[in-house]
Amino acid sequence: MDIDPLEWLDQESRYERLEEEVKPALNLLQYSECLDKVLRLWVRREVLKERQATLQNVNSPEDKGLLVQWSRDQWGHRLNELFLQKKQELDVVSFNYLRVGNQAVALELYHRLKEGESTFSELSRMYAVGPDSQKDPLKKNQRVGNLPEGIRQLIKRMNVGQLSKPMQIKTDFLLVRVEEFAPVQFSESIQEKLLIDQFASWAAQVAQISHDRLTS
Repeated sequence: MDIDPLEWLDQESRYERLEEEVKPALNLLQYSECLDKVLRLWVRREVLKERQATLQNVNSPEDKGLLVQWSRDQWGHRLNELFLQKKQELDVVSFNYLRVGNQAVALELYHRLKEGESTFSELSRMYAVGPDSQKDPLKKNQRVGNLPEGIRQLIKRMNVGQLSKPMQIKTDFLLVRVEEFAPVQFSESIQEKLLIDQFASWAAQVAQISHDRLTS
């Protein structure tokens, strides 16, 4: 069973300690918009202290990966489930990408690329707009989940070698071609990423509950 954020906060006088530490500076933290960050750091510190207390001769919590160990205790039984849920976001893709400011130009460039008359590099130097105009159009080894929403949803529907028709995003038009695709493996590093991501989500819930209590 997953650890409940509210139950954890109420156990072992945690919330009372939080009040003692944070309340004196509450107004300042709210004014500086630092309260949420401080609360998340406080949750992280509490978890590290809790895990460190169960081990001996631990000098550096970070070096020993205590957050990963604690998270594995809480969510290790769900790793396969989490992996299947997030696999598509963790896959790695390399793709060429061109942004232009005119639909007619985008259609012409689409056909030139499709017929092999031009390359993305050539067209990018001549037609790319915005911050992409000075960059290499080939984006290598990008996690799908880290891509902008529009591109992410487009790439999920594409196959290697496929060239997208011009897609409008705001006032620009995008052309994308998938060059390589590497499905994520259920490796140790991916398991650790899943656990830390799960911890971050859980800690944010604890921080939000704490925020609501402190400011009510």
